[in-house]
Amino acid sequence: MARFATLFQADKSASTLFVLFVPSADRDGKRLGAKAQDRWVRTALRIFGTNLRGATALPRGWGVWRDDARGGRLVWDRPILIQCFTNEDDLRRHGSALREFMIELGTKTNQGAVGFVIDRTFYEIDFP
Repeated sequence: MARFATLFQADKSASTLFVLFVPSADRDGKRLGAKAQDRWVRTALRIFGTNLRGATALPRGWGVWRDDARGGRLVWDRPILIQCFTNEDDLRRHGSALREFMIELGTKTNQGAVGFVIDRTFYEIDFP
């Protein structure tokens, strides 16, 4: 990867990808509303910008997840994905702030889980 930094005479490179799914509905399938979802996205972007130097929110997708804690019920969602290219040191240094935000997001929006990806691995924080 260093050869690309040399080739393009880049001043910075970041090789760790962090992706957060910001939900549009709670675990019962009840819509949060576009304004509420946008507030969560803005808050997430502020946290990513402050702690990890930046992030990009991608347009709403369309998805589904299986809530095994509720008998395998399917929950449909229109999440916004936030992606951030960062490094492992910054993730370690600011991981507690990111986790605190994800706990607040999951609790206040009544989620079954908050999902995120680091590089190629999917993680989730479950809520009983």
